Amino acid sequence: MTETKPPPTPAVGRFPGLRRRKHLYLALLVVVLAWACAKPAAVLAIGGYQQYISPNKGYRCAHATHYGGLSCSQYGKQAIQTHGVLGGLMLLWQRFDDCHDAAVALRAERCQPLRPQAGDDCAGCFETPEEQGRREGQETKQYCAGCAQGCCSSD
Repeated sequence: MTETKPPPTPAVGRFPGLRRRKHLYLALLVVVLAWACAKPAAVLAIGGYQQYISPNKGYRCAHATHYGGLSCSQYGKQAIQTHGVLGGLMLLWQRFDDCHDAAVALRAERCQPLRPQAGDDCAGCFETPEEQGRREGQETKQYCAGCAQGCCSSD
């Protein structure tokens, strides 16, 4: 009879769970690096918006127009630099709500419907020809419905 030997056990080495821990440490390192890069990436994205998109929009931040001070993008950039990504985004979210309220207030001030009398030549109309062109544009009609009700139209 031959004696059977048990199969050899794999070499465990001195640190049995090291391979599993390496993956965990690598994942943790990736998360830490991503978090460290999030702040500069957010600031860089806002800077790109300010340089390339914002000048081509054709209008200014409603909050800065109504209340003065920083625009929303400048405020967001400063908030992220000061309070980090999460804190800055929370402050920026509140600022966007305030900016929306400022836009509503500006629209209410600017878009007072006029009620021209019959035969009125609209001599006292508040629009310049440039403003009239914007009002007659499709985008402005949706944004500011009811402004002047055609008071200043040339027809």
